[in-house]
Amino acid sequence: MRFGASKGAYVSAATGEKEFYAAVPIRLDDDNVGVALVTVPTSQFQSDIDRIVFTIAFAALIVAFLSVGLGYFLARAAPHALLYLSQRAHAVSLKAI
Repeated sequence: MRFGASKGAYVSAATGEKEFYAAVPIRLDDDNVGVALVTVPTSQFQSDIDRIVFTIAFAALIVAFLSVGLGYFLARAAPHALLYLSQRAHAVSLKAI
């Protein structure tokens, strides 16, 4: 680690769990004197990730239902408005002649 910080994931040989790590060099007078290494097993925050995924999926489902509802409303309302508009235009054209 000559150039800076490092991060990544690996499977621990000791526990067999997947872990994320971050490593940062410790410098003293422009010399690397050590490395600070922090590892966190994914099991510690897997429930948080699952909750976020559930929230996003639930929000996407709500948006899908709202989109279908709005599309249904517009599909039913638009033809009536266009029919009314064309009838009025036809009536105006008959009076103009």
